[in-house]
Amino acid sequence: MSMISEKSSGALERTMVAGVTTLEIMISHFVTQFVLMILQALSSFTLVFLWFQLETVGSMGLAFSLTLLMGIVGISFGKH
Repeated sequence: MSMISEKSSGALERTMVAGVTTLEIMISHFVTQFVLMILQALSSFTLVFLWFQLETVGSMGLAFSLTLLMGIVGISFGKH
């Protein structure tokens, strides 16, 4: 979705003229969204497990990994 909005605003063409490849654009979008997703997951886990003191049954690392994998699926489908 962000690529479509860049294309409609003309920013994608200006970037391509500057010599940036499509792969570099895709990687930069993924890295930015992945960093934001990690921050969102960390804040959610902090709120749920430290603030509300929910008990955990199982591995916290596994739960966090599953959350990140679900976020990657969300990134793949795009935003509405």
